[in-house]
Amino acid sequence: MLPTKEAPPRTGVGRSRPGDHGGGSPWERVTVNLVTRAVTALNSIVAQTGASKTDAINKALQVYDFVQDHQSRGGAIYVREPGSNELVRLRIF
Repeated sequence: MLPTKEAPPRTGVGRSRPGDHGGGSPWERVTVNLVTRAVTALNSIVAQTGASKTDAINKALQVYDFVQDHQSRGGAIYVREPGSNELVRLRIF
């Protein structure tokens, strides 16, 4: 029996890309399965901003991390509806 060759590393994994907003961190390719509500949200973000799906997902993860970090340390984030002065505490569902 002949020895098998190891598969070559996937391109892109472990390399930084020009214009990467991750602070020079390497990028990683992942596969996700989105529920219907997430697909709707992603399509809405893309339509509103003109961003690519990749950019929208990257930004969404960064915002989620920001919110989780503040909440885990006892902080809170508030939002205000347009035309209102009332602040409402943001809760992640």
